[in-house]
Amino acid sequence: MRHGRSPLRLAIIANEQTPYRLHLHRRICREMPETELWSIFTNEVASSPWQYQDDPEIRSVLFGDISPGLPSRTIGEAFRQWTKGSRIVGWLASHRIGAIILYGYNDLVRLRIVRWAAAQKVPCFLFGDSNIHCDKAIGIKAAVKRWYIPWILGQTTGVFHCGTLGREYFRRYGVAAAKLYTFPYEPDYTLFERSELDRCSATRRRHGLSADRRYLLFSGRMIAAKRPDLLVKAFEAIAAVRTDWDLVMVGDGPLRPELENCLDHSFRKRIHWLGFIADVAELADLYAICDVFVLPSDFEPWGVVLTEAATRLALVASSVVGAAADVIEDGVNGRIFPQGNRDGLREALLDVTELSRIESLKAASPGVLSRWRRSADPVLNLRLALQNARLLPVTDSKSVHGN
Repeated sequence: MRHGRSPLRLAIIANEQTPYRLHLHRRICREMPETELWSIFTNEVASSPWQYQDDPEIRSVLFGDISPGLPSRTIGEAFRQWTKGSRIVGWLASHRIGAIILYGYNDLVRLRIVRWAAAQKVPCFLFGDSNIHCDKAIGIKAAVKRWYIPWILGQTTGVFHCGTLGREYFRRYGVAAAKLYTFPYEPDYTLFERSELDRCSATRRRHGLSADRRYLLFSGRMIAAKRPDLLVKAFEAIAAVRTDWDLVMVGDGPLRPELENCLDHSFRKRIHWLGFIADVAELADLYAICDVFVLPSDFEPWGVVLTEAATRLALVASSVVGAAADVIEDGVNGRIFPQGNRDGLREALLDVTELSRIESLKAASPGVLSRWRRSADPVLNLRLALQNARLLPVTDSKSVHGN
């Protein structure tokens, strides 16, 4: 256990900056003065067009490249990843980092870091957003996972997961319950809980959204795994009987032109395509304007947008969405439908858009979210993990471990 006066030098190593990641890192800096956080990012090019911020509060350090580089299957890319990993461990050593939280374990950069930490006896916690319902590997890939994942996890001090389905995933691969900590992606909930009437009115006008209509909302990349096509088809199937409802589609991607072009002419004006929205405050306005958030993904290890929406909307999600198990109580604040099942999604949409139910469903969501958050605060669980590893002294803070 640390008894010295200097703070614990803690490095969080992630692939890219996102608004929710920046928020969590700032919380750690402000709420855990017994640590000195360094935020290491391995990629400059993000999966969504978020802009990298050189944030002095979280001590941002970028090891990424401007271009994505060669395909990961090539020898050149393998060499590049291993070299980048060597650069990072050199930085960790020179800055006398006392503990590491490493996001991911599926490339040579991260393998290099885990092996270095084990050799140098630097405590290393691994974070993964995997969930048991998305664990569908078969054949050789499944055999490799059954060997590799327990091997790599066995070299870590503990494992951070997002929620219930993530905990089940890591238990499947042999991680002891005592080494598991709930550490979800966390948005700045205060942004989504508050709404200003004037700002929401301006957002309505900008996007042509009438105050007299009800709205279903999708927010995500327009790619096959997110299944925006399934949602559009399900909406078309209920549109004739839900004449007061429209569909709002936020995001861009390769499927968007195809989906826009294949719409039945009679429904085109009832589907609003807003594109990618980088302004989190504008997204919060849309949550205040809309009534139901829909996440119909075929593959969604967590789904932080679902936790954002749970601040005020009714929710509909497929059964593979990790966050659904924690922030949707089926029939109370929304519905969970079988993955990929168009009829199941149609029935869920018909249920939540029933005017006699929608307000009670929306009103229930904040309570469901609040109950889950009490057992899933990432800062409290980070402190507990560091205490259990004897890196911080034990305090009187309440333990939420094991939930």
